[in-house]
Amino acid sequence: MKPSKLQRHLNTKHATLSKKPIEYFERLLQTSNKEKDTLEKYVTLNDKYLLASYEVSYLIAKTKKPFTIGEQLLLPAAIRMSEIVHGKQYAAEISKIPLSNDTVSKRISDISNDQFQQLLMRLKDSSKFAIQLDESTDISKMAQLLLFVRYIYEGSIHEDILFCRPLEGHTRGKDIYKKVNEFFEKEGLNWKNCVGVCTDGAAAMTGQDLGFTAFVKAGNDHITFTHCMIHREALVVKKIAPELNTVFFDAVKIINFIKSRALNSRLFKNLCIDMDSDYTSLLLHAEVRWLSRGRSLKRLLTLKDEVLIFLTEQNSNLADYFHDNLWLLKLCYLADIFDKINDMILSMQGVCVNMFMLKNKLEAFVKKILIWKNRVESGSLEMFPFTDEYIISNNISKKDTPITKIIVNHLKDMEVYMHRYFPNDIDTQQWICNPFSIEMEEINFLNLKAQEEFAELTSDTTLRLRFSQVPVHEFWIEIKSEYPLLSEMAMNKLLPFCTTYL
Repeated sequence: MKPSKLQRHLNTKHATLSKKPIEYFERLLQTSNKEKDTLEKYVTLNDKYLLASYEVSYLIAKTKKPFTIGEQLLLPAAIRMSEIVHGKQYAAEISKIPLSNDTVSKRISDISNDQFQQLLMRLKDSSKFAIQLDESTDISKMAQLLLFVRYIYEGSIHEDILFCRPLEGHTRGKDIYKKVNEFFEKEGLNWKNCVGVCTDGAAAMTGQDLGFTAFVKAGNDHITFTHCMIHREALVVKKIAPELNTVFFDAVKIINFIKSRALNSRLFKNLCIDMDSDYTSLLLHAEVRWLSRGRSLKRLLTLKDEVLIFLTEQNSNLADYFHDNLWLLKLCYLADIFDKINDMILSMQGVCVNMFMLKNKLEAFVKKILIWKNRVESGSLEMFPFTDEYIISNNISKKDTPITKIIVNHLKDMEVYMHRYFPNDIDTQQWICNPFSIEMEEINFLNLKAQEEFAELTSDTTLRLRFSQVPVHEFWIEIKSEYPLLSEMAMNKLLPFCTTYL
């Protein structure tokens, strides 16, 4: 601005200051700058306290601690540590961080809402997503509906929980569909972008006419529906011969006799302590907890001597089972085979698991069944450690005991049920797993455009190298712009959930 205009402004607007020396205005400028710096510093420090409050609240939520722990423990501990390490000046700064019970609750609520909004934005930006849902009753007898979502974000597949909502009334298929559909409409999600739905085999989910999937199919023919593979495996496990099933229920009776009665449980614990046992209690079997079959039987066999002594002291007829070698051999085999099934079920869980990965594991398990059957027929039981150890320790002849035939028959039945519940229906999709090992004749079922893209893709040596460096789903996402048709077809198979257990 021109000096003349500044002089005129001073004379007309600030006449009382027109005679002041220049030093006065310099001091005024310095004071103004100091006030500005102080204000900026105050705002910056407040932002830091706020950020620290959110970070600590987030940690409290992640560790599932009560909200009061911030004010009662974390803040006093941080202040005390700062006093010792840095002095009281730093401790005074830390004491300004707001961590009261109500504040932490508000912070966690803000974080939760922000994460939910971010997830919705990701789903709306993603061209496709898949869901898996399960309905279960909690300890208060309230039916809870859990829904997880899998979607594409930043070149990879991500999994998140979308919601957990109570079902206040009935838990029929239409009630579940209504709850999910209302959520989709409220949050602006479109069923047309959903490429896969995974559920268990409950009638409310998979009923042909009134199941949840039936209502979804009504207007969405493009969606792939998957019956949870782990649930199918659990159905295979239940298909055991009556002679083995009887032994299993006998074992459950023994466990319940000790475990479900408070006095018996305490007395048995004292007995195990006196005998210096590895464990002091049995494990209850729960039908809905599939892994509990193998774990409960393993624990029972590990403590079989202690159990026999306890049942004898209690004058229980259940002790007679432990004097029957064939019954114990059947129990040993059940513990062994359930343990192997548990290992396979655990291997089927994880992030970004797809149908091809699980099919490979299931095929490997079927091959193992054939190996085990052949080994048992030749007189070897080394793959079943409990059974083998019992036979050796009790000098039982493998030729004279009927357990060999029982095991072979059960393994044959398992093989049949595995093929029944897991039909080989993905042979035509093997080009997704490894396109560079597939001949053009094997993809004749694809349309012309897809075959042309496949020819270009498999001729690209740089993509061949890239395919060996990244997970298969990331590879197909990366080449979406160059080979859109093949990429979309591949992701429609890779994106859907295969199990309801993550």
